[in-house]
Amino acid sequence: MRKILLYIVVLTINHMMAQENKNSLKDTIMFEKFDFNLWDTRYKNFEKVSDNKYSGYYKLKDGSYFRPCNGSDGSVFYVVVPSLPAYYHYFYDYYENGNPKAYGKYASMQT
Repeated sequence: MRKILLYIVVLTINHMMAQENKNSLKDTIMFEKFDFNLWDTRYKNFEKVSDNKYSGYYKLKDGSYFRPCNGSDGSVFYVVVPSLPAYYHYFYDYYENGNPKAYGKYASMQT
């Protein structure tokens, strides 16, 4: 009986830990495609961060920061730093037409 109970408890805990957590930033419409209209207007509807640590970043409503970048090779990408206590950042890479190419979550001290 103890083995059966232990098996059920372990199975339940394993099931709970296997649940996928929703990433609110990944599911945000803003990052589904690189918005060149916002790029051209220099993100005028977003608050620019005045902190030296996040120079060049813009603030999102949830307290996260993002930085749009246009590489010299024609690549465009966003670097997104979630609000604390996160010790990671997101990287959204796009093709030249703005469609998503790659997405990643990286551990960093950038936060």
